[in-house]
Amino acid sequence: MTALPTWAWTEHEDGLMEHDGDIGGDNQVGGVVERRYHRQLDDGTWSVITDSWIVEQTGSEDEPRYSVTNRIEFLNCRDLEDVGGTEISSDYETEYVGLTDFVDLDEALAKAAGYGKRAGAIDYEHWNGVRSK
Repeated sequence: MTALPTWAWTEHEDGLMEHDGDIGGDNQVGGVVERRYHRQLDDGTWSVITDSWIVEQTGSEDEPRYSVTNRIEFLNCRDLEDVGGTEISSDYETEYVGLTDFVDLDEALAKAAGYGKRAGAIDYEHWNGVRSK
């Protein structure tokens, strides 16, 4: 059996980042836990992955329920020092990780943070950084 090819990704110097950003829209509760990775492509441009974990409210206001959501942004840019200003293209995927129906918000937030802490560049070692069109 042929081994899958691998590519090395470098984690952003800030490592695990926790902030009050809003990536989940109106349903997001609490902040964002994320990691960012990058690698230079053969043409000299950069591929950047931002792997974010949030909690979203899925129940009603009267009976709130919460789920953990993973949102992954894939971005290509010309300059790693100015990712947004030199963006060539970007896309994202949202995954509902099967952790739904929490009734306790703190438990859901802790689960999201735990996933963010366990994530790593090795999660993407089999992806070369080029998105299919």
